Amino acid sequence: MSTTAPSSHAEIAARAHAVLAMHDTPVPSPCVTRCQIDPANGYCRGCWRSLQEITAWQSLDDAGKRHIWRETVNRSALLPATHPAPQVASRRF
Repeated sequence: MSTTAPSSHAEIAARAHAVLAMHDTPVPSPCVTRCQIDPANGYCRGCWRSLQEITAWQSLDDAGKRHIWRETVNRSALLPATHPAPQVASRRF
């Protein structure tokens, strides 16, 4: 079974900073199409949202969506990635 490399805290924080600065446009989804729920912590490895947050996203107002963006930044900083990206061995030719 292959695992999806978790989005890094830096990736999430940079995207969240840009999104949270938007005030006149709809809040975009944190989804980065790396969808895989980590069984150890219950969050998507791509966007750091829970299944409940993912399914509720369309019905949330912009304030609720911004709250989830802030939560994804907090989670990516605090929770260890239980399945980090696989290390690729370097080849010497």
